[in-house]
Amino acid sequence: MKEVYDFLQLGLLYLHIRNGAYCETKESILSHCYPITPLDLGPGYVLGRERIITARSGTVGFGDSSPLEAVVFGRDGLRRVADAPLVRHAGRTWQRLRLADGEIGIVTRAGR
Repeated sequence: MKEVYDFLQLGLLYLHIRNGAYCETKESILSHCYPITPLDLGPGYVLGRERIITARSGTVGFGDSSPLEAVVFGRDGLRRVADAPLVRHAGRTWQRLRLADGEIGIVTRAGR
């Protein structure tokens, strides 16, 4: 999780590549990061067509009325209950993420 967080601080996404086979045996943040088509990136976030990945608290969305859902991973790499209320304003839907230091939130359109 620390490597994923550190990469995100640079506006990058971590990807596990090795010569041998790799198989996740339990839910991890990496299973929620892809696929992604990056549209914008900066320190602590990557905004993609399919999802928004961020280590920053704030209000995020895709600029439309799509229903959203958020997942949050703690410093330990485990999924935790997201403190992420939905906000609707002027026909658009936003997710307000509250993240502690070392946490990462991922927002997608609901049902995807």
